Formats: sequence, C-alpha cells, structure tokens
Amino acid sequence: MAGERDLKWVRETRFPDLPVRSALNDPSLQWAASLAGMGMTVLPCHFVDPYLERRSEPMPSYDIWVLVHPDLRRSPRLRVFRDEMVAALKRLQPTLAGRP
Repeated sequence: MAGERDLKWVRETRFPDLPVRSALNDPSLQWAASLAGMGMTVLPCHFVDPYLERRSEPMPSYDIWVLVHPDLRRSPRLRVFRDEMVAALKRLQPTLAGRP
C-alpha cells in the first residue's frame, strides 16, 4: 500500500486525482512499471529512457543521513568524508534536480 508521503507527492502534481494503487521501493521496478504504462514515478536522472516522458512536477525531497558510532563522530577522517560528500552533492545538484 502506498504511504502518506507518496500520496502527498501525487496530490501536488497536475494529476491530483490519480489513484495510487501501490508504491515500489526499487527504482528499477519503478522504471519497468512506468515503461509498461502502469503510472508515473520519480526516478534518478540516470534512468533517462527515450520511451519515458520527463515532466516538470513538484519533486519530493529526501534527506541523506550519515550515521556513525558516537565514538567516531568527531573523527577527522569522517569529517573529511562528510565534507567531500556535501561538496560532491552540491556539484551534482543541477543534475539531481533534472537540469542539464
């Protein structure tokens, strides 16, 4: 069954009355279901397919968490990792948002 977050995303599109019959957690399954004409989905940009149509709909946002053991929270190596991940995601932000 679809979760409340999925229902909220659909309500904010141009298709607010589209019934949500299921939610697939695997992007590969979402891609295959969309190709089969089973509905719409939000996919990462690298799932570009000539048979799918990109729409400019409101996109749900997701947080990224890095969980570490409390003893390692202040580790310099983990600080470098977190800083590099933040910088890489900022560089990729246009691509992740679907802009060239």
